[in-house]
Amino acid sequence: MLLGVFTSLYDIIRISGSDKPTVDTRVFQLHYKWTRLLLFVFCIIVSLNSLIGKPIACTGTAEARLQEVMQTYCWITGTFTYEKYFRDNQIGASQLTKVGVGPGHPEHDEKKHITYYQWVPIVLFLQGVLFYVPHWIWKMFEDHRIRHLIEGMVEARMEEKKRRQRQALVVRYLVDSKGTNEWYAYQYVFCEILNFANVILNLVLTDKLLGGDFFTLGTRLIKYDPEDPTSVDPSHYTFPKQTKCTFQYFGASGTVSTIDSICILPINIFNEKLYAMLWFWFVLLGLVTGLNLLWRLAMIASPVLRVWVLQTKDHTHDVGNMSVVTNVVNGISFSDFFFVWIFTKNLNGLVLFDFLREYSAGVAEDLAPKRRPRLYPTLPHAMQLQSLDSPGGHSSTAPDFELRKPLTPCDDTDPVYSSVLPTKRRQ
Repeated sequence: MLLGVFTSLYDIIRISGSDKPTVDTRVFQLHYKWTRLLLFVFCIIVSLNSLIGKPIACTGTAEARLQEVMQTYCWITGTFTYEKYFRDNQIGASQLTKVGVGPGHPEHDEKKHITYYQWVPIVLFLQGVLFYVPHWIWKMFEDHRIRHLIEGMVEARMEEKKRRQRQALVVRYLVDSKGTNEWYAYQYVFCEILNFANVILNLVLTDKLLGGDFFTLGTRLIKYDPEDPTSVDPSHYTFPKQTKCTFQYFGASGTVSTIDSICILPINIFNEKLYAMLWFWFVLLGLVTGLNLLWRLAMIASPVLRVWVLQTKDHTHDVGNMSVVTNVVNGISFSDFFFVWIFTKNLNGLVLFDFLREYSAGVAEDLAPKRRPRLYPTLPHAMQLQSLDSPGGHSSTAPDFELRKPLTPCDDTDPVYSSVLPTKRRQ
């Protein structure tokens, strides 16, 4: 049973290997791979500490059975500290045993209730799921299009002839599908916006969980001076290790007895370090994601940046390749460029440049002005008939034998005229 639990956990937190084609960027992967892994690992650590260790220990009565009931009650209902012992900074006072704990009036003195520790594992798990959601949506949008194209082009032992045949088919597909990738590109941009919104959502969610102390946690930790005897460690305020709990019960005579208990929270030793790491990670992730969104907008607006993006891939920055990359970018829209760019993330080296060169030629051929096929290719052209009526030409009343022959090519192998020849004739 235990093995099955750990197998299920591995399936949840495992990171996909390199055998799958790349359909996103490294910034995108920071969300659904590394942030998800970080949150799930923290969730497992806190959960194991709660299940195997002793998350809370309270004292206040000599009776062992009553003390166990009191500890369970304080864990369920939560504990508290007094705000005045943080504001007045009474560290070292005779009536104070620890920061935030000391004598106080239960009704008049302001309390800071500590109730989040029961919810930490659940919230961490839900946050890990939230960071996977944009990737899951993108997978639904993408629908394995890149994987179907890349198959047969990157196999290590594939014959060169077969690879080039496969590459020619892929190039033809990409050229023929120009203008049909609008949804593909902007769906990806939408998922990147979801990633940024997801970081903001998790910052707000964590701040609510910790009672409004998370937004400024990192800045307070940076400003904290441990050498200053009058300063209080911010982690002691948000994650106190020693708190108070008031437990009331009926005595033997039926009267209500009150126990003012001191509780130790060993679990907050993990929580303070965990959430300090998460604060810096979320802030860094939000900055990187925001800059990545600005970069994506610049790519949409500037073809020059698109040329630079392709030129920085492997061998495409070599001398002589600039014209190939420029022809590709100038011949397609941003949406088509984005699809080709994602596709080229799975190519490298000479294969990449060979593909870009062939794709550039295909785009140039597609953009070249095409002559409209003639409806009757075997009849003389109007200019030819005019030349017959000219003073230096033949008389129109005495047609030459050559007029009975086609003056334009009508061979079945001709790519222009084969499309208008009757089916029976081509047969």
